[in-house]
Amino acid sequence: MPASVKVAGVWRTFSPRMKIGGVWKNATGGWVKVAGTWRKFFSSQATGITELNNGFDTNTGNKQYNVTAGQAAAGDRLIALVQSSGVDVDLTAMSDTLGGTWVKCVSAKISTTRGCAIWLRTEPLTGVALTVQYASGASTGCGMSVRTVQGAPGLTLRQVGFTNDSGSAAPAATFPAPPSPDSVMMSIAVMPAGTPTIPAGWGYGFGITYTVPTTTVRVASRLSGETSQTISYTGAVVNASTCIAEFSA
Repeated sequence: MPASVKVAGVWRTFSPRMKIGGVWKNATGGWVKVAGTWRKFFSSQATGITELNNGFDTNTGNKQYNVTAGQAAAGDRLIALVQSSGVDVDLTAMSDTLGGTWVKCVSAKISTTRGCAIWLRTEPLTGVALTVQYASGASTGCGMSVRTVQGAPGLTLRQVGFTNDSGSAAPAATFPAPPSPDSVMMSIAVMPAGTPTIPAGWGYGFGITYTVPTTTVRVASRLSGETSQTISYTGAVVNASTCIAEFSA
C-alpha cells in the first residue's frame, strides 16, 4: 500500500507500517472520518490472478497439486474452486503442507451427492513450495482449480451467492448487494451436461466434461471491474449448481 510524501520539494514513495505484537507489518488500508462518516483510504487492489493447476476426473480419492517457487510468491493468497460427485461437497476438506487454514466460503449442490464450493486459504503464503490437497473421500468424480491472487495479502471475503439447482434455466447466482468494482471475483458452475459460456467480462476460465456420472465443470474469475449483482453463465444448460464469491483486497 504505497503512498507519497513531498520531501524538500521532491515526491517520494513510502509504505506505511504499524507494529502489531512487537512485529512491524505493512498496512493494507486505513480509515478517516469525513463529515461524520468513516471512509477507507489507501485502498489496496489485487494486481493479478494466476491459475496454478487444475484437474477434474472420475478417480476416487483425494486430489493433490504441487505449487512451486516459479508459480507463486510470498504474500500471494490461494483460492481453490472444487467439485465433487458421489459425496456431499460440504463433507469435504482442504489442507496444504505448510499448515495453512482453509475456510469454505460458499457451496452449491445439484443434489446431496453432486456439488461445488469455493475455499480460501486464510493466511498469505510465507513459503512458495507446497502441496494443496482436496480431501474428497470416496467420490466418484472430483477435482479442483487452484489459483493465486497477487498483490492482496489482506484479501478477505466480502459476500457470496449461490444457486443449488437452476432447473430449466442457465446457471446464475446473485449477491446480496452490488459488488465493488475493485473486488476480486471467483465462480464455479457444475451441471450434468452442456456447454455453458463463462460470465461476460470474466476470464481465467477453465472447463472440462467427464463421465460416470457425466459432469461438466466451468471455472471463471475476474480481477476487477464487476458491478453486476447477478453473475450468469449462458448456454443450453439445465439443472446446474453455481456459486460465486467476492473478495476485497
